[in-house]
Amino acid sequence: MKKQKNKQYHDSYSVKHHSHNIARDNLKHHKKYAPMSRQNIIARGIEAMNPLKKILIAPNIFSFIHNPEESIAFVNGINNYVENGIKALFINMKEVEDLTVDVLLYIVSMDRIFKKKYGDISLTIRIPQDKVLKYRIFTSGIQEYFKGNGEKFPIPDQGFFPIKAGSGTNNEDYVDDAENCGLAIDFTKESFNNDPKKKQHLRDLYIALAELMENTEDHAYINKKDCLNDWYLYANKIEDRVIFYYFDNGEGIINTIRTTKMEDALKKIGYTKEEKLLASAFNGELRSNTNLPYRGKGLMDINHYLENEDIVAFMVLTNNVIYSKLNDVISSEKLKNNFQGTFFLWVIE
Repeated sequence: MKKQKNKQYHDSYSVKHHSHNIARDNLKHHKKYAPMSRQNIIARGIEAMNPLKKILIAPNIFSFIHNPEESIAFVNGINNYVENGIKALFINMKEVEDLTVDVLLYIVSMDRIFKKKYGDISLTIRIPQDKVLKYRIFTSGIQEYFKGNGEKFPIPDQGFFPIKAGSGTNNEDYVDDAENCGLAIDFTKESFNNDPKKKQHLRDLYIALAELMENTEDHAYINKKDCLNDWYLYANKIEDRVIFYYFDNGEGIINTIRTTKMEDALKKIGYTKEEKLLASAFNGELRSNTNLPYRGKGLMDINHYLENEDIVAFMVLTNNVIYSKLNDVISSEKLKNNFQGTFFLWVIE
């Protein structure tokens, strides 16, 4: 009996000792990654002193392109905090390892919407430590929308088309849509050294941009009366390619296209194939809510442009679907998280 008791004690001690080893190993692990842990400790302390302020640590890969699920969940969290009364948000990107301009377009949009809806909301960002990412942020033109106390970073004359915001409504705060389209065409033309072979493509690009902007005005904000019905555009040149980013923070394509009674019924019981709805809208099925035969062709025209042989890749992110082309393969992917708005990316070669 004594031997058995000693064995039980020995086993118990082994478990405790093992637990201490685990705790010590965890402590070493936390010490190894002290900066991130320290950020969280500081954030909790600040939030405890000011319950209306929230400090959020951005994902290591902050990109709807490369890390859609985590990045969408992060920005959805920001929206939820504001809706629940948080008055000041601090987005900490210090430890971010990769970041793409699509998330910057989204942040600019959020800040402008928050200020219109709530007035006294403060949204602040801390840029990454990485020099390449700093340069990417500064050359995006985001400083035009976030007026900090720091020195303004000059954007190079070539290679960058900084963030433009526009609205289909006759708003005096914006440059006319047609003028912005023209500026984008000029940038693309210069990026390809006025190549005469790109002449037709430039015409098609102008039409596609105009369609995107018109779709934003006509459809994106049908039920969002308290929002800015704005679009955001950015482009840059990398080697011999030009990459365009276009975003609106509306309801998303899937929520604004017309669906059949059967599709509506299936949606209620969770059997809707959103990715198929989006593909059908791009492929020319009549999806306009007006039911008029001459409407609903905008997405088809945009898709026609995206299938141009000069477009080597594209991506459309809307609601909970990614529709994309890579290596001449077009695919659709359904996501777990819902994206508020519509984002287009395309690469011209």
